[in-house]
Amino acid sequence: MLIMSDQPAGAKSEGLRIEELRKAMGLTRGQLAAYAGFSVEHVGKVERGERSLTDASRAAFARVLQTSSTELLRARGAVSEGDVAEADLQASVRRMSLSELLTIKYGRRGAEMADGIKLLLERQTD
Repeated sequence: MLIMSDQPAGAKSEGLRIEELRKAMGLTRGQLAAYAGFSVEHVGKVERGERSLTDASRAAFARVLQTSSTELLRARGAVSEGDVAEADLQASVRRMSLSELLTIKYGRRGAEMADGIKLLLERQTD
């Protein structure tokens, strides 16, 4: 699990990078907030370094700003390559479907389990 310390300098650097990317895309704070699912006040606090990002909020900002969570983590400066690799792995896993995750864990049996779960869910919605 990636745990980020609440380092004001790191949060400030990350916030400045978000602001820089937002401006480069021609987005207002309001637009970034709407696209990422946050309030304008939250975006402002992040950009000023008053609020540290969680993994989920970092991923939301990265998606809208067409970059990676890794790029935003690197802006913090005090992040090890191991932490960056772990953040990349977590982001990849979050993008996987249930079927993909079960197949990785259980092989063919996992794919069959996923198919069974889908059938059960479809029956419940009918």
